[in-house]
Amino acid sequence: MKDWNGEHEIFERLVFGISSKMTKIYAPHKSEKWLLKCLLKDKWQFASDKGDGHLTPDIFSDKYSLMIDVMRVNDQERKKGKNTSYAKAAKIKPEIQKFEKEIGIDVPTVILADDMSLPTDEHHNYERLVRNSRRVITKHLSKIPQYKHNHPGFKTVFLICNEANAYVDAVQSSKDSIQGHIVFPWKDKRLMENFVDSDLNWIIWYSPYTYVKVNDPKSFDKNELLSSNVGIINTSNIQLDSLLTPNIKNMKSTES
Repeated sequence: MKDWNGEHEIFERLVFGISSKMTKIYAPHKSEKWLLKCLLKDKWQFASDKGDGHLTPDIFSDKYSLMIDVMRVNDQERKKGKNTSYAKAAKIKPEIQKFEKEIGIDVPTVILADDMSLPTDEHHNYERLVRNSRRVITKHLSKIPQYKHNHPGFKTVFLICNEANAYVDAVQSSKDSIQGHIVFPWKDKRLMENFVDSDLNWIIWYSPYTYVKVNDPKSFDKNELLSSNVGIINTSNIQLDSLLTPNIKNMKSTES
């Protein structure tokens, strides 16, 4: 059983989603399209494969002079390291491993173990997503000088695995639907302002759990199902004035 928590696995799933065209991609500029092409090339090395004491960050390419730091953010942790879904997944993981061994399979496994004892707004909370993202991103930004020391002349990429469902700036909502527009992470000023005036070169927002059916009331032909999405942004292209600052009270998770 491969571990979805690992940086290697997150990167592999990202590349698979892009190459299989299962993932919706936002990469509007030339430099962002170049990075997208680089991701699909088999020229990457995984630092963790070199064992203890390996040079950080997690993934790098000598050919492209790029290094990728992988991290995870979510909308559930109330305190650092306190996530009930992670705890439940860890508890049932040995049973899944035992079952896979018995039937002789070795495949990537995703464990969905949401704590359904809480109301949706308490379990999935936009303010927690913003707060947790700021904490994780700030921590990793502080490591960039060490990364540059380990890989002189390389550009730095953050691969952020956003484990939250999509958030909608809702006009109205019911048990079965939300009316409004999706606020993707790369369009959210509160999330993107963390990168302004930093030494970071690119951000890859990877949201594998979007799972939302988008209905266009003007045209039934434009309805689509988003299962995952990726936004690639060169930090030099961040224009905070053009980004969204949604009303916090209106932000609803599509897992509602």
